[in-house]
Amino acid sequence: MDAIERFIFVVYPYICITVFIGATLYRFEKEPYTWQASSSQMMRKKNFSWASNLFHIGILNIGVGHLVGLLVPVELFHMLHMPNDAHQMMELVGGSIFGTATLVGLVILTYRRIADKRVRKTSDPGDLWLALLLLAVLLIGLATLPHSYKTKDSGIYLIALADWAQHVVTLRPSAEFLSEVPFVYKAHMFAGMTVFLIFPFTRLVHVCSAPLGYALRAYQQIVRAPRNVSSSSSSSSSSSSSSENL
Repeated sequence: MDAIERFIFVVYPYICITVFIGATLYRFEKEPYTWQASSSQMMRKKNFSWASNLFHIGILNIGVGHLVGLLVPVELFHMLHMPNDAHQMMELVGGSIFGTATLVGLVILTYRRIADKRVRKTSDPGDLWLALLLLAVLLIGLATLPHSYKTKDSGIYLIALADWAQHVVTLRPSAEFLSEVPFVYKAHMFAGMTVFLIFPFTRLVHVCSAPLGYALRAYQQIVRAPRNVSSSSSSSSSSSSSSENL
């Protein structure tokens, strides 16, 4: 493994983590008015809702899948009576479904941002570059699926990636875990880490303040007085005030 790969998989992860945490906290504290999704729905609603739902549902599930697949020790899966082949197949099916959903939604949203004149004029130049980077991450990620399918019985690449990620988190980085991993996985990992590097400087920061509690809050019923009641009460109050004046 050459020096470039050692830098990418030993040093670069910590650069991305440091910038991700530090710059995100700085922006939240010093630039709160820039902390928003900057949605373009008001510019044009056509094809927005279902494309946005596909993208968000897909990418949230992909994120959870990556966290579980990379950071949960393989021994824990074995304790839950889930062998490597079952774990690999679960990742394959989930990655295929949610990766495709995310890709379809993102392609539509990106095309809309480029082709729609109103949306394009209100977009920041960084929005398009962010969309293109996410497209690259998704396409490279989907390109890893054939390799994962070929090794579905052993899950050798999934285990190698998990070992690398867990050693990075525990401050024991080693690029040797990836020596036998195909290049397409490494490209996907590099692109994914780059997303975390630029995260604080993009609209992606709104993920950190997503209103997840909204779905769990108590039901609130809006109660309004009927029109005739309010009008009668106002007329009675005016008549009473008239009588007082008399």
